[in-house]
Amino acid sequence: MPRYRVQNRITKEAYEVEAPFAQDACERLGWMIGDCFIELLREGPFSDITEPPQPIPNEPHQKLIDGLTVMALREEMTKTEALAIIERISAQRPGGSENLAEAILIEIRKDYGLDALRSKTEDRYQSMSILELEERLGEISYELRPVMLPFRSFGDYQREQKLGLEAGYIEDELQRRS
Repeated sequence: MPRYRVQNRITKEAYEVEAPFAQDACERLGWMIGDCFIELLREGPFSDITEPPQPIPNEPHQKLIDGLTVMALREEMTKTEALAIIERISAQRPGGSENLAEAILIEIRKDYGLDALRSKTEDRYQSMSILELEERLGEISYELRPVMLPFRSFGDYQREQKLGLEAGYIEDELQRRS
């Protein structure tokens, strides 16, 4: 039976699960397939399906690693500096936490004379031209047009919320530029 790595998009919990199909792997965890990232690890016969899903621990300093990687890619620091910081923090605080990582990233950005952490979403819209922003805003308006449906799922409401938030970011960026 195939073995899958299933990660919840919201909680970031990850499990290794044996199931005949990806959807079955999600259902064994009590999650909907739309709420999961799924990776096929191996195919073929393994242990029996009665084996409970095995949790996969998160990297303790993943948020810090991600933040320093972004800084290195933006050439705000060198890769060796980023690796040295990760090694030092991992040695001092093996457990780590998201709040600690965020605080460390803010301090590092201050030390390098950079602004506080910026949202990736806002960066995306800052890199777009006014024409692209207006075009995307039109697409969102079209997607949010009133439509009569026999019923609405939670996913429909969630999609509307995301599109509304994206429209707000775009409107803020257009207003900032004018």
